[in-house]
Amino acid sequence: MQRTFYLGANTPEGFFSYYGELDRAAPSRKLIIKGGPGTGKSSLMRKAAEVWEGAGESVEYIVCSSDPDSLDAAIARDRGTALVDGTAPHVVEPVCPGAYDEIINLGSFWNQKRLRGARSDIEALSGRIGECYKSAYRFLRAARTAQTDIRATVCAGTDTKRAERLAARIAKKEFKKKDAAKPGTVSRRFISGITPLGIKHYINEDLEGFGRVYVLYDPFKTGGSILSALCRAAADAGYDVTCCYCPMSPGGFPEHLIIEELSLAFVSENAFHAYGGEPVRRINLERYVSEELRRKNRQKIRFDMSLCRALTGRAVEYIKEAKSLHDELETIYTGAMDFKKLGAFRTKLLADLKV
Repeated sequence: MQRTFYLGANTPEGFFSYYGELDRAAPSRKLIIKGGPGTGKSSLMRKAAEVWEGAGESVEYIVCSSDPDSLDAAIARDRGTALVDGTAPHVVEPVCPGAYDEIINLGSFWNQKRLRGARSDIEALSGRIGECYKSAYRFLRAARTAQTDIRATVCAGTDTKRAERLAARIAKKEFKKKDAAKPGTVSRRFISGITPLGIKHYINEDLEGFGRVYVLYDPFKTGGSILSALCRAAADAGYDVTCCYCPMSPGGFPEHLIIEELSLAFVSENAFHAYGGEPVRRINLERYVSEELRRKNRQKIRFDMSLCRALTGRAVEYIKEAKSLHDELETIYTGAMDFKKLGAFRTKLLADLKV
């Protein structure tokens, strides 16, 4: 079984990290890979994931929000092992060196003299990449302001009691308490990201084959309290829950819930992402907002939504530019790597990971 998530995201708050979740996802062994861009970190993790999948294991792919074609981590969930890119912006350091955490230094395979000679180019590119992300985050903060304005408008006319009753009815139906149940765990992830490719999500891939998917059409982002209540109810009944957050509000309410044991998920739909399968039930949360209020503020809401899309799109352009510059930076490091020695090391490591 394969799942794909992000543990870090480009957000209005800058780069937001849930990499602390790795210690729970991989309680047995964590291998932290250090090295520059283009030194083979992502390729190593992808090869390890292929080894685990080939052995029939459940694998979680953690993709990079700044380049969805690259991996930031690979987790073998059955054996509790993870490989993770430990470099900026998601710096990961060993907590229990040797006994649990291991460091893999791919810098031992590069030509130090060659990189010293390219120092000015490396510094210049790194500086330009940093400026691109600063600009992207400024536009995302502006986009969130537009979202906040929408919520401030509609919340005054939202029937919260009705929403609470809905959550209670669904919880009663779906979460039968286990016998002698311990509370379930709650894991935090992003299933969507603001990337050089735009808003890139893995909702449809991750939920393929799920028995029951509830879709909450939530154009105004008012459904967070419902999902929080459902998350608590599922965990209290003894089920493990994967809570997926919105990159525009990474520390706020969950946007999607996945309960694998029940083959059950709750998905929020809005202008940025939709579920492509056939849901067991589709709930229009727009109906929980006063029709009179929506009609009275229609033009204002449309303006804010249009503004939010435009500002997010501008942020994506800066992230895309940063990706292009990062590709140039990778070329410098790739040219300084001894891939023959790295290949021999990788073969040995992968053999170890098969055990």
